[in-house]
Amino acid sequence: MRSGSHLANNDAIDRFLRAYTDVTGWRLDDGDAAMKGLKGPSFQLTADDAFDAMMTAEDFDSGILPAIGKADAEKLAAAAAELTRQLTDSQAALRCREAELAVLESKFGRASVKIPSIADELQRILSDGVAATGFDAAALYLLNEDTTELKLRCLFGLDPRRLLAPPRDLADCRADLEAMVCGVCTIENQHAVLMDTWNCPESEFGRAICATVNADDLPLGTLWLYGQQPVDEISDAQAAAARLTASQIANEMNRVSITGDAPDIAPSSSESGPTIRIADVTESATDKQVTARPDRADDASLASHLNRLAAWQYETLAIGTRISEDLYVDGLIESPKTWAVGWHHWDVLPDGMVAWLMAEANDPTTAGAMTAAFAKAAAIAHLGYRHDLSGLLRRVGDSLWQMGVTGQTCSLMYARLSPDSGEGEIVAAGNLSAMIGGAFGYRPLIAANHRPLATDFDPSFAESEFQLQPGESLLGYNAGLVESTTADHLGGLLRKSSRGGSRRPLARIAKDLDGTRLLSERSAAVITRRD
Repeated sequence: MRSGSHLANNDAIDRFLRAYTDVTGWRLDDGDAAMKGLKGPSFQLTADDAFDAMMTAEDFDSGILPAIGKADAEKLAAAAAELTRQLTDSQAALRCREAELAVLESKFGRASVKIPSIADELQRILSDGVAATGFDAAALYLLNEDTTELKLRCLFGLDPRRLLAPPRDLADCRADLEAMVCGVCTIENQHAVLMDTWNCPESEFGRAICATVNADDLPLGTLWLYGQQPVDEISDAQAAAARLTASQIANEMNRVSITGDAPDIAPSSSESGPTIRIADVTESATDKQVTARPDRADDASLASHLNRLAAWQYETLAIGTRISEDLYVDGLIESPKTWAVGWHHWDVLPDGMVAWLMAEANDPTTAGAMTAAFAKAAAIAHLGYRHDLSGLLRRVGDSLWQMGVTGQTCSLMYARLSPDSGEGEIVAAGNLSAMIGGAFGYRPLIAANHRPLATDFDPSFAESEFQLQPGESLLGYNAGLVESTTADHLGGLLRKSSRGGSRRPLARIAKDLDGTRLLSERSAAVITRRD
């Protein structure tokens, strides 16, 4: 029995074809090359012996000739071809759906995926990764919204039915966790003693490489490359090829999520992540603060550039998520202009402490947006080594001061806390405030009464220590937010959210503000400890 190469990985079809030959005595071959691939096979009947021989009862009894006539065999073959065609069509639809979900459910999934070939392109990247490393198969696993599970979204060299497998619990995926921390994890001999502790998704392979797929240092998932035979050592070149393949996957997912020069960034008050509300482009383009225009640049060109700036800011905002077992973080920015001058960021430091920051440039123009981006880059860079809170703010202020641009100041708030005990400390400069709220009320933590960074060569800061109890939320907010409400009202919303058991109090705040007049940019960031 022979079958087409496109069926070689489908065990169910292979088993049927073998059974067909054993029972009927007829063999099914792929007789039409044009029908290969996703369209399914077109079968041609052959026999193990001469077809033209006279079939007698003795011939049938002796097993020399097929057990059934050619006409009946052709009927069965036609039915088999139709079933196979439906199966391959279903596999193709599943493959495309999983690839589209890989983009839509990732950090890049805020825009519509308008490139139908995303499944083919991701599979091509996996194929290139397999070829570059000399391995045999590859698979892409992406995290769910709560970053608790990894789901297989795209594969190469594996049974397509693996896409139907349930998600894997991230807590049990040691190799994936190792890759998310170190960038890449290599397994030379998966069959060796204790190698099962790595929990490789495809245990039948002898060696594997797991590389993290990142977007702006935020893990989206992992790429696995599998080899049939164990080896003594996986080379640095192979590990580097795996990292490059993972990077190419992230870039491709980002590319297909972009809908054009003017991405559609819609308002949101949901619990799905950070919110940035973009005003009408035409209105913003005629704002009195946008006075300097390039020579002979029309409104459409200006609008395109402003939307590019807004899209870049939106993509670089941290996503609301569970950052540890008991801590949830979220952020919100609403701007009356096309751009924003604020940002928020959170991270887990090397010592296990959670870092939580929010900032706002004091210049509301596009120059302020650039100042905010500069301050964010400086702050994230300084998070990478040992520091105290006021020291980090002082370094960011020094960077702004040395930039030498007059009037480009920035408000910055930085909190650091233990995910286990909830004990923490907070420091702030400028026009940002903070409070802690829970089921029994709220208490002010930081008042907006200090000068912004880059105002003075030797700045002073507001500092405080705190204890975030289970069920409580630490809320940071700017002056624009209290223009639309009051601190007492915000504390009341935190109390209602805590009593309702919500892990995303910003969703309640955003809903409460919906419909209020947006006079200036308002922003907030929150970290909630699970009750």
